[in-house]
Amino acid sequence: MVFKFVVVGNNSTILTSGLDWNWIQISNNLPILDISKIVYYEDFYVISTSDEKIYYSFDLNYWLERSTNQNSKINDLIFVDSLGLEGRYIGVGSTGTAIYAEPIYNRATAVANVAGGVVTTVDIIDPGFGYSKSEPPPVIFESDTLKSEEIISYKVEGDFGNIVNVSVGSTTIDFELKTEYYDGPSIGAGIGYSSLNRYGVFYSQLERGDYFTIFDSSPTVGHALTCIDLDNGGLSNYPDSIVGTATTYLDGVYKVAEVIGNPTVISGITTVRCYFALSPSGGAIQVNTFGVTNQIYGKYSWSRFYDYENRATRNSKPFQVNTNNGLTGLTTSPIIYRTRGLI
Repeated sequence: MVFKFVVVGNNSTILTSGLDWNWIQISNNLPILDISKIVYYEDFYVISTSDEKIYYSFDLNYWLERSTNQNSKINDLIFVDSLGLEGRYIGVGSTGTAIYAEPIYNRATAVANVAGGVVTTVDIIDPGFGYSKSEPPPVIFESDTLKSEEIISYKVEGDFGNIVNVSVGSTTIDFELKTEYYDGPSIGAGIGYSSLNRYGVFYSQLERGDYFTIFDSSPTVGHALTCIDLDNGGLSNYPDSIVGTATTYLDGVYKVAEVIGNPTVISGITTVRCYFALSPSGGAIQVNTFGVTNQIYGKYSWSRFYDYENRATRNSKPFQVNTNNGLTGLTTSPIIYRTRGLI
């Protein structure tokens, strides 16, 4: 059996030694503090500090703080395995303080980032304890819990089509949006734009304050392109005014700040203007429009629900949308289904 001695001291000093009395200083993640006491029991270390705090560790390197729910300094610690079914840590300190730790169930906590139904990264928030680091337990990712809400009564409007021109300013982009249509006899008349005309829809109908998405775009951005909301303070309220950020192409979420001119009914074109934060260097925004084929810069889509029932009176649920990574985050965002046919 190899015996080990452990001593602690000021400035988060931890030293270990075997029977040869050659001391080795242990690097650790503790802040600069004075350690008053260390206790060891069944591969588990606990220290108390001069600033009334307690930390625990399995390897002397990585330490986590554990609250004592009181403000008095703990001068001494001991583990008594005969107390209760699993033993108790007991601490005594200044002003007549005497406390003990009640055993609790501990669960490790981690946050996973998911894109397109695939786990891309995992950040460990709390590693928990009660297991060996050399033989950690297996980890199982459970599917996202399905959350749904039925909206019974509503009206809707929207449109989709192609982006036929992009005009870039120092902090603005004007998008010419052309409603999609099919009139050729080989495809079948009355689909898309022609069909919508029967309902009095001749162009995108986008107005100031409406959101829309761009996808399958060909222009690339020279930096992270961040659309901002003028109705939420614009640059004076940045970053709270962020609508969405495109990272590689124009694909992302945008908000209409202005409708430029009058929509062209004959060709089904609407021009909308969006505002953006300056580039990371503080200069004008950068969009590369070279390589566009057939004058199609990308596609757009939008819809709006309005005049729906008051969700506040029925256990409404929040549905979060991540718009800060182009359209990547939208692949795991809420989906709306129509459950009944049109009347």
